This record gives sequence, structure tokens and C-alpha cells, in this order.
Amino acid sequence: MDNTTAKVSCFARAYHYINNDDWVFADPFAEKMLSPCHLKNECVTGRCMR
Repeated sequence: MDNTTAKVSCFARAYHYINNDDWVFADPFAEKMLSPCHLKNECVTGRCMR
């Protein structure tokens, strides 16, 4: 994924799916689309080691 808006949106969906028990809709796929550094938010902070 090279689109920043898509990455941020996907991160937000994955974060809320992982960290909340009540969902508006279940989205188990967002987490699978992100790399481990994206899930840790390291790419946004510049610490991502690809």
C-alpha cells in the first residue's frame, strides 16, 4: 500500500477492531492488510525498518 490515506484508514479500522469489544461492523481484514511496522505505528513515526 502506498496511499497514506488508505494506510491511516486501515490502521484506524484495525486498531478499533483489535482494541474494542463492541463494533459498528466487524473488520478482521484491516489487520491482515498491514505490515507489522504499520500495526505498531512505526511507519508513521519514521522508525519502520522494511
